[in-house]
Parts: sequence; C-alpha cells; structure tokens
Amino acid sequence: MLLLRTIAGGAAASQAGLYLADATEPTAGSWALGLFALISGLALIAGFFTPGAAVAVSAATLFIAVTWIPPASASFRMDRVAAILVIVDGLALALLGPGAHSIDAYLFGRREIIIPHDLPHR
Repeated sequence: MLLLRTIAGGAAASQAGLYLADATEPTAGSWALGLFALISGLALIAGFFTPGAAVAVSAATLFIAVTWIPPASASFRMDRVAAILVIVDGLALALLGPGAHSIDAYLFGRREIIIPHDLPHR
C-alpha cells in the first residue's frame, strides 16, 4: 500500500509542481489544479485521509489528462497511458484504504476483519 500511495501521490505532486512552476501563461485554472493536485498528492503519500486524497488525485489526473486546463509547458508531461494508470491506482487506493504505514492507521488504528470458522449452512 505504501508503494501504491507513493507512486500515485508522487506522480500527482510532480505534475502539480510543473503546473505551479509554469510561468509562460499562468491562469487561475492551472494554479487551482496545481494546488489541488499538490495537496492531494502529498496527503496521499503521507496516508492522510487516504480515500479522499486518492479520489482527489484521480480527479486531478483526469483533469490533466483530458486537458481541460492547458498543459504545463515543461518538458515532462504525463501521457494518457500513465494518467490512466494513476487514475486506476488512485481509485484502488480509495477502495482499499491507507495500509499499515500511514497517518490514518496511526490516528484511527488498523482495522481487522475476523471471519468466523463455523458458518451456518443453509
């Protein structure tokens, strides 16, 4: 889980850094998308409010991938296949949860599912 969170959050945070560092034509949309992706990416890496941060990373990556906001002019740009992988990774993290090595696990405790051995037969 830590590796999945690091990859998805790192991709979103690096793309956000490019949007925030783009000085050729800064727009309000690119700044908002950059801040949104940066905050959600860093929260996902740390495992802080993981389901919400994972959905936010997926949404920010989707907005970047469909180019609703003009792309950053830097040389690194996430292609569509990489964007799809980050989106799916974010959605999987939203459904799976943060894992043992996260701020959420420290704050809220780990969850354990106990399956009884003797299930009644119908």
